[in-house]
Amino acid sequence: RRLFTPPLFAGIVYLSPDAEEVLEAPLEAEKTYVIGGLVDGTVVKHASLRRAAALGVAAARIPLAEHAALGRSSQPVDRAGVLTLPAAVDVLLRVHAGASWSQAMRAALPPRFFLSAEEEAEARAKRRRAKEQSRRTM
Repeated sequence: RRLFTPPLFAGIVYLSPDAEEVLEAPLEAEKTYVIGGLVDGTVVKHASLRRAAALGVAAARIPLAEHAALGRSSQPVDRAGVLTLPAAVDVLLRVHAGASWSQAMRAALPPRFFLSAEEEAEARAKRRRAKEQSRRTM
């Protein structure tokens, strides 16, 4: 049973990593953005997108693929391009305050998400060497 009539949903945008539409900056003050993780419980592919469709509301995704290297780690961006709740809020607040998507992501996400594959491999090897050295000195 629906508690609200469809016109109340007109200004709602579900944020889902599975949405085809990319969220545009600047964010619209008259819209309410629902972070999918708040309704998904766990990361279940297409759950927030299905919920948006069931409610008849718009769905959009934060443009991670366009501004960050995905799949390097499970936190704060996992292989599916899903932000953790704190990272999503941080990025959205920065964009709302006037930052570009690139600026917001560079400020909110760890630098490793902006490394090339070669730089990431080099950084991983450096961390491994430091860890081994640390073990030897103990």
